[in-house]
Amino acid sequence: MPVCPSVDLTELAQRTTGYVGADLSALCREAAMHAIRENSKGAEEQAVVMKHFQEALKLVRPSCLRSSLGRTELSPVSWEQIGGLDEVKLKIQQSVEWPMKHPEAFVRLGLCRPRGVLLYGPPGCAKTTLVRAAATSSHCAFLSVSGADLYSPYVGDSEKALAQLFHQARACAPCILFLDEIDTLIGSRSSGQSPNSCADTPPVCAPE
Repeated sequence: MPVCPSVDLTELAQRTTGYVGADLSALCREAAMHAIRENSKGAEEQAVVMKHFQEALKLVRPSCLRSSLGRTELSPVSWEQIGGLDEVKLKIQQSVEWPMKHPEAFVRLGLCRPRGVLLYGPPGCAKTTLVRAAATSSHCAFLSVSGADLYSPYVGDSEKALAQLFHQARACAPCILFLDEIDTLIGSRSSGQSPNSCADTPPVCAPE
């Protein structure tokens, strides 16, 4: 089917991070199917336009994320939808968005990109919403995993799941990996746990 000249291929390239050739082929087929359905209803448009690709992006996900833990889909959230927290939003943009959008500037200035960001605060202070906004604005792959998804009573299972999670994040880089409720995996040193507890020495790592 013909593609409308108004289709922004640069934007599509930014929004298809982690897509392999088969994923892109499936995306184009799905967009063409949306166009055919509209044409069958008597629509005037006879070509694949940007809105068809936007609808297809909701259905076709990167193959490297299909068997991952946790959630890989998120409803788009813009920074303008989050009221207040201007200082926090700026720090997240500087730590997450700027290294991906302006990597040459970081190299020129000799700045090191942050390995990760720790968000802390009471429940309901928009931590998850801030991460969703950062992922929406950056147009990168998104993985959200809670502590309950990683926790296992068997020694080594949590570490294995965490290593697999970071491997998938690296496979579809650039990617935002959100570990929600990570405090459930790490025991408190002041709680009187036995020295043989697996939570005494939690693994610490970050994807490139």
